[in-house]
Amino acid sequence: MASGAMREMRNDVMQKIISASWPWRACARAQQQVCFDVPLGRCERLEFLFPSAARDCPEFLRHKRYLISPSILSKAGISYTTQVQRVPSFIPEDKSYALPSTMLLSLLKRASVLCLVLIFAAASADEDTVLVKVDVQLAPGKENSFVLEVHPSWAPLGAERFLNLVDGNGINGKPAPDISGDAFWKGLRFFRVVKGFVAQFGIASKHDVSAIWREAKMKDDPVIESNKRGTIVFATSGADSRTSQMFLNFADNTNLDGMGFAPFGKVVKGMEETMDKIFDGYGERPDQSKIQDEGNRYLKKDFPNLSYVKRVQRINSLEDAKGEEEGNKEL
Repeated sequence: MASGAMREMRNDVMQKIISASWPWRACARAQQQVCFDVPLGRCERLEFLFPSAARDCPEFLRHKRYLISPSILSKAGISYTTQVQRVPSFIPEDKSYALPSTMLLSLLKRASVLCLVLIFAAASADEDTVLVKVDVQLAPGKENSFVLEVHPSWAPLGAERFLNLVDGNGINGKPAPDISGDAFWKGLRFFRVVKGFVAQFGIASKHDVSAIWREAKMKDDPVIESNKRGTIVFATSGADSRTSQMFLNFADNTNLDGMGFAPFGKVVKGMEETMDKIFDGYGERPDQSKIQDEGNRYLKKDFPNLSYVKRVQRINSLEDAKGEEEGNKEL
């Protein structure tokens, strides 16, 4: 089938689903999924998944697949075949949320690949992970650390950006000590800390540094790993908008999976001792625009108790994270 005709057929299928599926709402639970192959021609198809217990509740899942209920496909007049797949639960039983129309359109547009093969790829056991130690000033006279295990296979672009920041590299991956490494991390405040939800950080303490990273937007990674407790994720304000802001999940925030938040690592040491003790007394009060413009001058004046990063470095093993904390002076 000619590419133009295939594209037209694919767009027609998407438009039928869009018109038949409002409102798009996330579902309460998903213990089992059913794959619906919508044939588009020779060797070409769109694959849709839906939680079998959810009926008319679609949800975006990892690996660029879409969750659509059978009744929606029938309502749209689209033929399909089914294949049952057992998978782990990925939506909390007590939560649901609505996806705006712009997000649905964006998600559907991502189905531009002619053949989406149904494969639940497991991360390779011998993948190259990286350990990163983060020293944190929790409060005056009180500091501790946590260790992140970075998984490039989960979110390659996110992991690369994070490790560039750790290693002192710039946007292009080349050494840039004026905007990366200690220039970025030293004094970095956890400015948005919501108990039981997330700790957000990633705006450099100086405006001339944060201004550069603010414009360094990344393409999105597909969501492969779920937003479970202890995972680290780049924040996003829409498609392909990730920069240097990131957050750590205090809880299993798996409802974020369908919103495009792609974890690239997880805390493997120091969750309870350090992460859970990050100061959360200000909640969401700090103004991000003021942080961007004024940096730590604004935060030190109006939010002096915020916990902050003292040092970030690669380590070879968890054994390297042990030992006495370095007596760095408070910033």
